[in-house]
Amino acid sequence: MTDPWPWETDTPLERARRVARSYREALETANPALCERLDRKVSEFGQTWIQPVEVRWEQLSAKDIENLLGIPATTIRAWASKGRITKLTADDGSPVYMAEEVRSVAAQSRRKAT
Repeated sequence: MTDPWPWETDTPLERARRVARSYREALETANPALCERLDRKVSEFGQTWIQPVEVRWEQLSAKDIENLLGIPATTIRAWASKGRITKLTADDGSPVYMAEEVRSVAAQSRRKAT
């Protein structure tokens, strides 16, 4: 059976987050005050990922990609050292990676594992 999920590179965590965000968007439309209260409550528990944040996807640190995509930073660094992804340098001299390139390599790795 073919998986009908439209974003084939999503991890199970990303799928769950997309579904949760869809429900959050519906709640925000139906009852903005309640949505804001729930956002504050889950933030108290350290779960700020549900709230919309504008992210510059082009270049992110390994830790930022780990937080957003659930791919361990150590894996990202290992892929870069093996030449599987490109390691770039941010303006401050820190290493950054192309998030979409990381997603693509992760998807390839998942397909090979199955």
